[in-house]
Amino acid sequence: MTTTAHRRILRDVLAWTRLQARILTAHGRANAYFTDFEPEELPHHHLRRGTAPTLTKTAPAWAVGCWARPLFSGGGRATADDRVRNVQGLTHFVDVRIPAGRDVALKTVQGELPTSLDDCSDDALRVLARQHAFGGVGVFGQAICTRHHVVDWQFAPDCIAPRARPNKWRLVQQGPDEWVEEAFAGGYYYELWRRVGRRGGDALALRADGERDALIVVAGGRFAYVVGRATAPQSLGEEHASNAAYVDAALAANRRGDAEAMLGLEAGWGLAAGVWAVEAALQPWREGSALSEVVSGLTFGVAERGDAVFPPGVVVDD
Repeated sequence: MTTTAHRRILRDVLAWTRLQARILTAHGRANAYFTDFEPEELPHHHLRRGTAPTLTKTAPAWAVGCWARPLFSGGGRATADDRVRNVQGLTHFVDVRIPAGRDVALKTVQGELPTSLDDCSDDALRVLARQHAFGGVGVFGQAICTRHHVVDWQFAPDCIAPRARPNKWRLVQQGPDEWVEEAFAGGYYYELWRRVGRRGGDALALRADGERDALIVVAGGRFAYVVGRATAPQSLGEEHASNAAYVDAALAANRRGDAEAMLGLEAGWGLAAGVWAVEAALQPWREGSALSEVVSGLTFGVAERGDAVFPPGVVVDD
């Protein structure tokens, strides 16, 4: 691959967050489309207040499992090559999204993959900011889901502006192993989801008991995890539109510690077998590690109990 090709990939990765936002919001028109909702439906409403939504119905049995996303379209744009896993239990979920060119971009800016945040150049931190992960619970209705986030890459008080519209969408089943997610108000974005792993209702959700929130969801023979930031980033004087915008601003202000704090949220996925090794993660140095290493020091309670087996080495107080 030529240097020109490397730099093209780097350019695309640095534009990734803006592209995702354009698709999700129909190029900024979502606020006009989606006006009829209750404040309690907003994804960060309960997170900001320390409360929890009322769950009256679980996900349809066919939707429980691990899903990849081969297509995301809206706002006149689309993407089909992101590395994405959405592990959905009966109520809990973890969703992790990584640009396809992330590792090439990292090697382009510093020659090799970093082994820690300390090992990252400032440009590598900017690359790592162009990712996304969140986990929480879904309130299900008749072919409708409203998600409430408990750990979110795109949420940090006084640093990132909270999402202004609900994470609410319609489920349209295309077959036993494929379904479509459409925006609730006018279908202004479209996501195609395709099953990874086995069918079946086996599911398990574990949530950390301590101050550092974390969530592990197991379904369809796969797992995904998200772990909250250990250190809270500090305000730069205004709320930014995204994690990426905050990190860029922090680095420009010579506040690298705050940029690293913002990137301290961890997430990834893997196969729920053997040592439960992490296949892909927001932190590339976690890939290949056992899940128990990633969540070492955390104690979990059972948030959702199904037939799935418990991850080996993870401390669970049930």
